[in-house]
Amino acid sequence: MKDNRYKVLIITIIIYLVFLIAFLLYQLPLLALAYPYSLSAFLIAIYFIYGHFKDQERLQELQKGQMPKAESSIEEEYQKLLGELKAAKQELYSKEESKYREMIDYYTTWVHQIKTPIASMKLTLQNEDSPAMRKISSDLLAIENYVEMVLAYLRLDSDNNDLVVKEIDLETLVRNVIRRFANDFINKKLKLTIELKEAKVLSDEKWLAFIIEQLLSNAIKYTSTGSIIFSYKDNCLSLIDSGIGIDERDLPRIFEKGYTGYNGHQSSKSSGLGLYLVKRTADMLGIEITITSKVNEGTAVIISFPKPKEFKE
Repeated sequence: MKDNRYKVLIITIIIYLVFLIAFLLYQLPLLALAYPYSLSAFLIAIYFIYGHFKDQERLQELQKGQMPKAESSIEEEYQKLLGELKAAKQELYSKEESKYREMIDYYTTWVHQIKTPIASMKLTLQNEDSPAMRKISSDLLAIENYVEMVLAYLRLDSDNNDLVVKEIDLETLVRNVIRRFANDFINKKLKLTIELKEAKVLSDEKWLAFIIEQLLSNAIKYTSTGSIIFSYKDNCLSLIDSGIGIDERDLPRIFEKGYTGYNGHQSSKSSGLGLYLVKRTADMLGIEITITSKVNEGTAVIISFPKPKEFKE
């Protein structure tokens, strides 16, 4: 509409010039043009001011998501076309949403079903203790860990992630997680130090356990000898290992999806998803994770928890 008003202005100026040239050619008094020029200029000014406020009103309707009333047959056709495109987009979105929900339901069912044979095998292995059985238990734990990663991946993209924020005793939570990796500690003869007396934080217990499981799994995977240390200070949980470390060039990208870096290329077990899911889960919980490392000297992971007032905000 603004372009149309400019066209009217240009046409008006051209008409002014035609009249002016005609008056000059016929040597008519130019004063006779003063009144019609002034009147037409006044009317054009009103036309522009009215058009400006009308445009603002229509713009506000668009910003509110409402379609303004069509003021011409061309606008009616445009609005009809937009309505058809919107309906087609909504139909396509509904179809894709339905497919996505079906996929989520399938994989969620698959995860819960596969947990049953895993639990059964774990119970069977508990009755025997030998190097071979401990190795099988360790591999079974890796399978269970990958299953938990799939479940976490599905839940993170779900509308309902079941967050329950409460006070958590870190020592209890960490010890529960460590029990799952008992065979790995025994097989590798790793020393474990836990310094978490009276360490309490506000978070979601289930998701925090997932974060610690993934970080501890990585620490054990890349630590052949030495120790793993858990400690707590100033609202921060530290996990320090004496493993092979992470190349300095890889540190900025370790949370990227699918990125495995030098360690991943050396180990066929690396999927590049563990730390990616850890970072996404931490962001959801308002947790900050910092990783420092040196090759052949070990890795330190610092988990910084939000303070109680930050949850309220």
